[in-house]
Amino acid sequence: MAFVPELADTTTYHFMDESGNSRLTVRRLNYTTIKATFIFKEAGLAPVIFDRLCDLGCGFILGMEIDDGDEGAYSVDEYWSRDKGYSFRIGKDGNRLTASVILGHFGTNRTSSPRMFHVQ
Repeated sequence: MAFVPELADTTTYHFMDESGNSRLTVRRLNYTTIKATFIFKEAGLAPVIFDRLCDLGCGFILGMEIDDGDEGAYSVDEYWSRDKGYSFRIGKDGNRLTASVILGHFGTNRTSSPRMFHVQ
């Protein structure tokens, strides 16, 4: 069975939401592990920074993950932090590499699931 992650090499990828409040930097370390740094800013509060290793979910057992986008539904690779506190979903909405973050509670009970787009 062929299994090709959206992050095809060890390039560093940068994502940002439309407001500029959420930023994600991802680097694939090997076939199943990424290093992810996520920064979330909210007006009047200090930025929240997560910097962790994350492992590719087992979609081949549990089934493919799907997100809805501007171009319709698209498949995503889901990476879970090793402490299971959050996950990153990365896929292509049309031709545009997209990332979303599923977060548990921040220290102040804030939650977020921003949609971010690959930036150069």
